Amino acid sequence: MSLDYGKVAIEGEVVFTNSKELKNGKILATFALYDGTSTMTCKSFLEREKAADVLSRINSSGALRIQGNIQYDNYAKEVRNNCKRDSRNSEA
Repeated sequence: MSLDYGKVAIEGEVVFTNSKELKNGKILATFALYDGTSTMTCKSFLEREKAADVLSRINSSGALRIQGNIQYDNYAKEVRNNCKRDSRNSEA
């Protein structure tokens, strides 16, 4: 995928998850989805109150369908999906 795609939906197997609390109090959830052809890193900035529920869904689902914007991550030096919604249209 390239930055030209803009808003996309992707579906795949969750192959990696990580989370950490940021200085502003939000939780950064990072996970990778494998769709059978390649792996896409996805990130979501979560409010502390919603983080436990969202992280539980990511970790227990096995597979996800998410939508978000394709962006270049200057920190990781890669193209990633800035996840906004999951397949149940829940905020992620």
